[in-house]
Amino acid sequence: MYVVPPPPQKHYHHHNTTTTTTTTTTTITITNTNTITTTTTTTTTTTTTTTTLPLPHHQHHYHHHHQSQQQQQHPH
Repeated sequence: MYVVPPPPQKHYHHHNTTTTTTTTTTTITITNTNTITTTTTTTTTTTTTTTTLPLPHHQHHYHHHHQSQQQQQHPH
């Protein structure tokens, strides 16, 4: 399986939102012969939403404020 590398992200800011929902259902069944049966079902659902927003004022700059080596303009 060939994995295509992601495109350059210098012009876009990616905001990832991850939502994890865990549902635990416990069912206890008592029969007529005094046998207790416990069934526990755990369902975990993880949803990741990626929102790509164009940078409004920094199209020609690397959008990394914590790095200072790449701050020059790139001619187009």
